[in-house]
Amino acid sequence: MKPTLKEFTGWMKKFKELNDNVERANEGLKLLYDDFNGVFLGWHEQFMLDLIKRLMDDVNDWIGWYIYENKWGQGKMKCYDKNNKLLKSKTIEDLYNLVK
Repeated sequence: MKPTLKEFTGWMKKFKELNDNVERANEGLKLLYDDFNGVFLGWHEQFMLDLIKRLMDDVNDWIGWYIYENKWGQGKMKCYDKNNKLLKSKTIEDLYNLVK
């Protein structure tokens, strides 16, 4: 049984919150230390992403595309189905519909 939209939305919001918090921390530490290169939570991020993708059975990596390539739905990238029909990809609900 696939997760519900509510469950998926909660996971994605937590994932984004982690990313946003790390980014804000990096910006603040960069103000204090000019040569600061950043805090990276790569394994946390990858673990969460892999888990969400597995739970959603996202074999085409739409979730990774949405987050990184399409900048959480704010990018200019478009996605199309096999018949060249434009698919919605701006919101977490749109993403859910792509992978459900």
